[in-house]
Amino acid sequence: MAGLDGVLKVITDATLAFPDNRLCRRVLAGQITRADYHKVLLTLFHISHEAPNVSALAAAQCPIGMEEVRDYLLRHAERARDNWRWVMSDLEATDYDGPDPRGEFPIPAVQAFVAYNYYVALRLPAGRMAIIAMLNALLSNFGQNYSAKLFQILSLKPTQASFFYRGQPADDGLMDVLRQAPIPEGQWPAMANAARTAAKFYTDLYDGVLA
Repeated sequence: MAGLDGVLKVITDATLAFPDNRLCRRVLAGQITRADYHKVLLTLFHISHEAPNVSALAAAQCPIGMEEVRDYLLRHAERARDNWRWVMSDLEATDYDGPDPRGEFPIPAVQAFVAYNYYVALRLPAGRMAIIAMLNALLSNFGQNYSAKLFQILSLKPTQASFFYRGQPADDGLMDVLRQAPIPEGQWPAMANAARTAAKFYTDLYDGVLA
């Protein structure tokens, strides 16, 4: 399966496989504590802190002729700029008393996901868009259901979960840009691989966060 259809097939497969991770199973079983929530937030902190940097780096690597891709990535970097602050706010609002995550390394699975995103930004800038599309699909399909269950279990207020309440993906034109971008035919398999590999790393971190 070639072209954008190949990327969409990868995203569909990732979406179907995602709920089997350890965190989702624990949430559905009602086996989540406030300490577990802090671990999740710390994981999301590192991802959200690096996301705008990754998108801006990918934008800077776009060649002449890929201006629409570059402009989308710059818009994404701007939109994602303050997401890490919401995570910090949620940690403070839920009485987190651990070290400042800005000075800490995340668990290895998070390091792998973040590092892979930087690799794609340097080697395949448009591949960053395939990864964003994959993450948006996961959030759209599972974000509200699982976060609502999490809030219910822990009796969280909106002010204690601002990242989840404010971080749901919106239609930002990503798919239109992917359809119209002059991506060479031979590059689409690499785009699909970027989405597939990132989905594997992303699922792994939800297994690892409560290990």
